[in-house]
Amino acid sequence: MKVGDYAKVVEPTAGFSAKGQIVKITEVDDSDIPYNTQGMDGEYTGWHEATDLVRATDEEVAEAKRKAEEKRRLHELEAKWHAIGREVGEFKKGDVVRIVPKNVIGKVEDVGTSLLGICDYSGKYYGPGKECVELIAPVESVVNLFAS
Repeated sequence: MKVGDYAKVVEPTAGFSAKGQIVKITEVDDSDIPYNTQGMDGEYTGWHEATDLVRATDEEVAEAKRKAEEKRRLHELEAKWHAIGREVGEFKKGDVVRIVPKNVIGKVEDVGTSLLGICDYSGKYYGPGKECVELIAPVESVVNLFAS
């Protein structure tokens, strides 16, 4: 194997990698442990002997990349919500949101266990599931110019 190839770990190295993990070869030298590797998230996964690794199939690499991207997106989502002091998917009355499948923007009027009551700016009312709604602006950042 050469630099840039993907391999599957069949024998983990000192806690840096896991059996079955897909890794990328980042460096090859002439030692007894020639393969320096990193995981799909870019993290160091150790140096490996040739017998520790087998070439990964295209399908295994594609699946590992998909999972790494999914994990990255989840981490970004969690960071976004935690930055405003909320748990992921924690909506509040007054939040400005977008109902993703309908591309409708409105204000949260009611927060249920799994559904939200949303009123768009023409007065139409919607009741989508929370998983279909994207937060645009939390109520704490919304300025009401017409408040008395």
